[in-house]
Parts: sequence; structure tokens; C-alpha cells
Amino acid sequence: MGWLRKHCSYVDKNYQIYLDEVLGAKPSGNGYEIMVTGDVNILAEIKCNKPINNGFKFGSAQRNSIIKYIQGLLEGKSKVNFDPTNAYKFLVIYDFGDHTLKAT
Repeated sequence: MGWLRKHCSYVDKNYQIYLDEVLGAKPSGNGYEIMVTGDVNILAEIKCNKPINNGFKFGSAQRNSIIKYIQGLLEGKSKVNFDPTNAYKFLVIYDFGDHTLKAT
């Protein structure tokens, strides 16, 4: 959220609203999404996948899930109430250090 706040004035003006939305997301091992609508539309998928067995590769289910989320960003998702072709889209993978870098 901090990066979005710094780079998108609309997010900065409504920061607390979006922060509350993120903090209200149910915790899960998969992650969550952020949707910003207004002057600028933003769709971000935040993935919290740690490489399998604390290693340096994602497992096949993790890879398939990441691919599914990329397709959802590009093609649109049922939850999104704006045209995804006119939005900034981000896939964010939580940083588990070298494990994440090498797996990505």
C-alpha cells in the first residue's frame, strides 16, 4: 500500500479506506487483492506463496495458481467492477528473500 500511496495521488487521498480494506482481508496462505477505483483504476493481486519446502522453486500448484491470477488480471475477474483493459494491474509476490527471487 505504501508504494501505491507514494505513486498514485488518488490512493494517497483515500489511503485509510484502502488500508482498512487490506487489514480487513481474511488471512490465508494465498494472499489477497486490492482494487482501487476512481481517477485511476488499479487491480493488484498480492500473493503470499513461499517456495515449496523452504526451497528455491514454486511447486506445480503454486505455479498454476500464479498463472491463474495473471490471467485474471489480464482478462478481468468477476469481482472487478471496471474494465480491466483500462486499469493498472500488478501481481505482487511477498518477498521471502532469496527464496522468492530464485523461484520467480
